[in-house]
Amino acid sequence: MAGPLFSEGQRSWQIRIKQGIQNWAALQGLDVDVVYPYELVASAQGAQARELDGEGVFAVCESALRDSDILVATLDGAQVDDGTAWEVGYFYALCKGARERILGIRTDFRRAGEAEGTRVNAMLDSSCFAIVGSLEELLERLSPLVGVKNPPVS
Repeated sequence: MAGPLFSEGQRSWQIRIKQGIQNWAALQGLDVDVVYPYELVASAQGAQARELDGEGVFAVCESALRDSDILVATLDGAQVDDGTAWEVGYFYALCKGARERILGIRTDFRRAGEAEGTRVNAMLDSSCFAIVGSLEELLERLSPLVGVKNPPVS
């Protein structure tokens, strides 16, 4: 997962997405490990018994991106969070342009894209296989990526 984690609201939404994916995967009989950056950084800080500096946070998150198969990016806000935008671009490069491995979720109704028909910046929009508007739609789009042939209808 990628997304801003600077407010309680942002973290709550990220946790809801994580739990939604985990619950959905369990119902499908899938073993899915959802990497939530806030927990990742907190775990690394605990292991080192100190707060990570910027380079430490970068190293932890960059390593997680390298080890991931699919990226779900939260793209809400008047402008997409700059760290999230970097993570999408980096993951796109790691995947050698296999954009079907990147899903965005944007529940924000404001248009943040400069090109007609885009919901976010054109570079982000074109890097994502799909940008969905709800958790339910995200789960539907995840189904073929993880091999579920008949996704549940909600």
